[in-house]
Amino acid sequence: MDILKQSKFLLIIKISLLCILFVECDNSKKNSYSNDCYNDSIIHLRQTQEKISIIFTGNYRNENLKDLTIQQINKTGKENLDYEILNNFSDNTIQLKNKLSISYNDSIIVSFNNKNKIKLYNFRNTPHYGGKKMIGCYLGYCILKNDTIVAVNGDLYLK
Repeated sequence: MDILKQSKFLLIIKISLLCILFVECDNSKKNSYSNDCYNDSIIHLRQTQEKISIIFTGNYRNENLKDLTIQQINKTGKENLDYEILNNFSDNTIQLKNKLSISYNDSIIVSFNNKNKIKLYNFRNTPHYGGKKMIGCYLGYCILKNDTIVAVNGDLYLK
């Protein structure tokens, strides 16, 4: 009887070690994916969302969106970006009409008619998963002042 208990105990230990090893391998893959996505200099948008939306909440909720000036600044210069105003629920939302080609070192400047400006910069990709598999590197976040703005399906929520 003691031999049976001992063999069950050893089997449980072996299974536990295999599970720990499997989880560690999975975590190292995820870390590798994160590093690869972070270091990718081209920011990718998912095929279903070829345009970036910016949702103005909090401090920016009451800004007038009709006379915005939006510029993309990159190493080749400045480009004015067209946008359309979307009325989603109670948030003020714009969607950029241009299909952007953004690099991690580009900036997007949003200028309101009251001279307030917002600068979005340090765009980064993060890994996206589907069915426990990595499906690609896509826009994950950017920086506004000292705050990280997480992209949710290509939408940037500015507070």
